[in-house]
Amino acid sequence: MGVLKNVGSILFSAYCWIATYSWMILGSLLLGWPAMLILGQQRGHPLVLRPLLGGCIPMCFNRTTVTKHPDFKDETRGVFMQNHVSVLDGSMATWVIPHPFCGLFNNWHFFIPGYGWIMKLSNGIGVKKGANRTGELGRLVKSRIEDKNISVLAFPEGHRTLDGKIGPFKRGVFFMARDAGVPVIPLCIRGMWEVQNKTHYRFAPGHLEVYIGKPIPTAGLTDDEVTTLAEDVRQMHIQWVENGVMPQTDAAPQLSGGLIAATD
Repeated sequence: MGVLKNVGSILFSAYCWIATYSWMILGSLLLGWPAMLILGQQRGHPLVLRPLLGGCIPMCFNRTTVTKHPDFKDETRGVFMQNHVSVLDGSMATWVIPHPFCGLFNNWHFFIPGYGWIMKLSNGIGVKKGANRTGELGRLVKSRIEDKNISVLAFPEGHRTLDGKIGPFKRGVFFMARDAGVPVIPLCIRGMWEVQNKTHYRFAPGHLEVYIGKPIPTAGLTDDEVTTLAEDVRQMHIQWVENGVMPQTDAAPQLSGGLIAATD
């Protein structure tokens, strides 16, 4: 049985890699570019980008449950702060964030076939090496939210976890949000480690539990307050991802039956 289970895992993982990348590459070439040029991002995101990237989640036989803080409204724009586990993280965000957004990522991601093309279609922000990056990124984030009416997705850990735990958060993305004067929105994903992670190339079907937190204003915060906010948001992720407990901090007060839940 052990041998059969191992063979089944290998075959399923091969299916996931081939199916998702083929879907993204072919979809981007045949549908993505033409549709986005004609429709624009506001209309093209739900019709084209969500199926192309977000569709990889159900394609790999994952069930998703989304729980939203009552103060989060689907039209609220801001910087979503998501924990980083898997190559599927971008797909997961596209599947559950209810409006158009772009990603914040290392500039070389633009050159990944399929995925990078989708990032360009969605007005992604590539982070380049150099001084004063936070100030420049703040201006780019502000322009995405105010001028294009889209949110921004960031991974404050910077790298995928190697043990399933929430790593230290880089404060730069929080200063970036403060400089842009926009709220941060916790996006906590539980269960992704079991589905796919950086320690191996295997995939497994699973149940992904998502918590979208209360938008937290950043405009006018001092540097010390931004540092405190970064740690508060990290603790929210730890509570949900590692312990399965609804976040209960000053930034996300205890909830009492007002949760909004949805299942895909």
